[in-house]
Amino acid sequence: MCSIPGLPMPGYQVTVLITRVNLNPVCSLVELWGNFNQERQHAYQQMRRGVQIPRQRFCESEGNPGDLCLAHLNVTWHRARIISRHGHHYNVFLIDEGRAHVATNNTLAWGQNDCFLLPPEVEFCVLANVSPLSHENKWTPTASDFLESLCGKTVNGMVQDVLMPDRTVLLYIPIINKHMYEVGFARKLPSDKFKQLVLSSLNLPKSQVSSTETLPPTVSHKQTDAGRELEKFQQYFYPELLTDFIETVEVTEVINPQRIFCKLSIFSQELEKLSEQIHEYYEGRSTFCKARQTASGAPCAARGGNGKWYRSLLQQDIGSESAVEVLHVDNGKTDFVHVGDIRPLAAKFFRMPVVTYVCSLHGIEDRGIGWTVDEIKYLKSVLLHKTVIAKFEYHNLSEGINCVTLYGDDNVNINKLFGVKERCLLESERPPPRVTEESFAIDIQNSVHPLTTPHFPSATETVLNEHWFQVGSTLEVKVSCIESPAKFWCQMAQESTSLQILMQEMQYHYTSSPPQQIDGDICVALDHDNGMWYRARIVENNRSPHVDVRYIDYGQTRRVSLQDLRPLDPVFRRLKTQAFQCFLQNLNTPTSPIPADWSDAASLEFQKFVDSTADSNVGLKCTIHAVMRDTQGLVVNMVDIETPVQSTCKLLVQKGGKAPAPLKSPPLSSAPPDTENFSLHNIEVGGKEKVWITSAKSVAHFYGQLERNSHVIDKLTKDLQHFCHQPLQSTNCPQSLETVCFAKYTDSQWYRGQIKATHPTLQVHFVDYGDTVTLSQSDILPCPVEAGSLMSVPVQAVPFGLFCVPEDVSQEVNRWFEKHATDLRFTITAVAKDSGGKLLVELYDGTTHINEMVREKLKEARPGKEIILVQSPSLSSKLSTTSRRTDQFQTKFNLPEHVQMPTSQDWAARGTVIKHSSTAMCFTSPQRKVGQSTPQQSLLDKPENKPMVEHGQMCRFSKLTDLPSRPLKPGLVTEVYVSHCNSLSSFFIQLTKDEDDIFSLVEKLNGSQSSCDAPPVDLNKLQLGDLVNAEYPEDSSWYRAVVMCKPGNGTVHVEFIDFGNEVTIPSLKVKQLDKQFIEYPRTLS
Repeated sequence: MCSIPGLPMPGYQVTVLITRVNLNPVCSLVELWGNFNQERQHAYQQMRRGVQIPRQRFCESEGNPGDLCLAHLNVTWHRARIISRHGHHYNVFLIDEGRAHVATNNTLAWGQNDCFLLPPEVEFCVLANVSPLSHENKWTPTASDFLESLCGKTVNGMVQDVLMPDRTVLLYIPIINKHMYEVGFARKLPSDKFKQLVLSSLNLPKSQVSSTETLPPTVSHKQTDAGRELEKFQQYFYPELLTDFIETVEVTEVINPQRIFCKLSIFSQELEKLSEQIHEYYEGRSTFCKARQTASGAPCAARGGNGKWYRSLLQQDIGSESAVEVLHVDNGKTDFVHVGDIRPLAAKFFRMPVVTYVCSLHGIEDRGIGWTVDEIKYLKSVLLHKTVIAKFEYHNLSEGINCVTLYGDDNVNINKLFGVKERCLLESERPPPRVTEESFAIDIQNSVHPLTTPHFPSATETVLNEHWFQVGSTLEVKVSCIESPAKFWCQMAQESTSLQILMQEMQYHYTSSPPQQIDGDICVALDHDNGMWYRARIVENNRSPHVDVRYIDYGQTRRVSLQDLRPLDPVFRRLKTQAFQCFLQNLNTPTSPIPADWSDAASLEFQKFVDSTADSNVGLKCTIHAVMRDTQGLVVNMVDIETPVQSTCKLLVQKGGKAPAPLKSPPLSSAPPDTENFSLHNIEVGGKEKVWITSAKSVAHFYGQLERNSHVIDKLTKDLQHFCHQPLQSTNCPQSLETVCFAKYTDSQWYRGQIKATHPTLQVHFVDYGDTVTLSQSDILPCPVEAGSLMSVPVQAVPFGLFCVPEDVSQEVNRWFEKHATDLRFTITAVAKDSGGKLLVELYDGTTHINEMVREKLKEARPGKEIILVQSPSLSSKLSTTSRRTDQFQTKFNLPEHVQMPTSQDWAARGTVIKHSSTAMCFTSPQRKVGQSTPQQSLLDKPENKPMVEHGQMCRFSKLTDLPSRPLKPGLVTEVYVSHCNSLSSFFIQLTKDEDDIFSLVEKLNGSQSSCDAPPVDLNKLQLGDLVNAEYPEDSSWYRAVVMCKPGNGTVHVEFIDFGNEVTIPSLKVKQLDKQFIEYPRTLS
């Protein structure tokens, strides 16, 4: 999915004015230049008037390729971009006309900054899915006349795709395409093949392009060797390590301080077994073929100098040499081996990930002179073949190296030990000196307009209330300021009216106000660009009459004169700061609170995404994944920004190819530990987890720890005890609400806490367990700056509530739940997330369904209804190791003997089998009507009295009622699959005997030529209940579906009638269902 400033997203219905047509003689593409912004003509007219007043004409040597400027043509100035420059002559692209132009420096000028804010008035498009019918692959004269006559016409179409970085729109125009097919001008190409044709055409050498004027605004033709295909081979898998990940490692090789190999000790036994298996597999076999891959970087098996076989990587191409260099990936050692001792690596040896990482000592530099033999020898004596503790600080993506801090016995920092001895420690970057009143006074005395010196409060001082959001909550927002995906600001959409009123009142209040003394860092600042006053915070002063301020309601930073500052009147403090700072979640390390080091391209793509949604009035939702404070004590949120059909985090990773690395010097790493790092640990709705319930206040509010985080919790607990038993500079903990601290629990162990009440008693919430306990002052300790690493670990207690269970249950039920659930392990399925970030879950212990048991407590189960579950062998084997004391739990909860409820896997996983007895509840689809056809009728047995109808003859969309009926007969006993589960009372099943028929139907849907060639539907003609052919985004396959609703923005919400899943997709992914597929009954029962 694309989101480009000025352009609609793929799948959107658009009205476009065609301003120019070009028939490309090289690749036969129909190139169009279209205006998508006709409703904004007034804005473009104002812009055109504004550009007629250039800021400054070009001097002799000004202007470089890529610069935005104005070009004078036909007595009018036009917006332009410089493509190339040759002396005084420039090739420029006229942005709003979509064509190239040759200019001289005396016809070019710089424009005002605001004249380039609007996107191009016309965009480069290609008419989608058409290709000439002639053998010469050229348009006939009649076809050319027809296409050229389109210039000046306004047509309705659909954006089929947007190709970046070329900003090329593939535009499907039904009325034009249909006419060209019918009169024989063009053949119809499938959308995927047409896209490949366009992509290959954009990469043609410049010499093959007929005219430079046909180039789109930002096309950069690349020289590619299309005939060359890189040979593909399996690659080793290196699990990504989280930032601040701490683990025991064995140092297997030391090259120098910036190239050390560390093996995760936890996998030592597995690697020993693997080594034995590899050696046994290859040793003594002389019938192996030579290595198939001979290029440097190819995986292989190699026999080392010690006679053992290893998983290896070629470090040079295999040519005529008799020996080549290889790297043994599991120990980091390089070796020269004979070519005859290299074999292809068997597929089974790729399954074990490589857990030996190349590392660099964090904070160590070589001073630009390299490393001496003595330095390396000393480092080897300290590290080689030693087991140490490694803290992985960050991953250097460009060099592929993990920067680590190593700790030896007694927590000795080996980096510092080596750095001090060899004098190679990096000098810490000192923070800029805080502005003092004296320095400020000196600057003011030298200024023309002396003003009273502002007072700068401490870094953690707060003046206005900030938004503090619950982790997991989702908000409707506007993105108000972007510096990068790692630093941007959002506003809550629901408070936009309040902010607008505040701004109006401030303009009236401060218009004629004289300069006054500034007390504190919160003030009001005048922006000379637009003449408006803004609430602001002073963020920096560089010993001059100007200061840097940040607009607290918008996020922008400006440098303003001291005379343009005013104190903030108390009447304007009533509204919270409207702009809250955010950074995008890094999908590479989703639970890490460290902002990622996004590329410039990712920043641009993020800006385009936001601009596009603003232009098309698409609402943005902001999901809070973690909350913390920065070095100035201000709240920062880790978030994802989403539209109804697109996640920004996923979009940027898709565009960039991979998730970014964490920042080398993360701005939050040195933050004072005055807040907890709350997180939902990347639990997705629909996901399953093993959890330990640590605290249960009620069925609607309890806490649990994820079993997958047990090693983190154990390490955190151990580190906390070690830290809290050391002498601290201060043991006085500030007793203010929400202050974080270390607190002693009743077991005399120290844990992380947060003060929730100070009167009449001190109440502390243990954030990693969920308990809130009354403590004395002596039981809490402050969190000093040195504890930053302990506080940066995400909070381990996740808030839960039982799904589909009333919140206002009796105290008796809550006490019963607390007694029998606390300190036990369960399986959860996340069903939903409430507005406060709490996960609503289905809770299971083995086969015992706790939600149902609670409902049984509230209301007696109806008699005579039996559900018996028989697991498939594959599922049973998986569950046998995870079910825990099921019989004991059933006894404890007084489970009725006639009810057995499913596990979380049973409800959602394919392979679960349900048998209905003659007295069982009949789980028929609510849309199904009971008819007379036999229950044993095969899914693909089509009624013979309904003739087949060829594609294209359908005059309307079929409905669900048009499908042949296939009801379940009361009393039927049969095996079924649960294909999709919404809740206990709403799920979908398929008969197991229909499995082959279902797969056959899906294959026909995806293999049918008539289905592939079907055009996308006309969204305006689509009605609720229409049967369609829709693409499921997770596997890109096509399935029968029914239209549930049309949310807008060119999207359709459908339910896949043979499986039960629902999804919202662009109308581009919806096609008319061929009549032959209406003859099959619905497979769901």
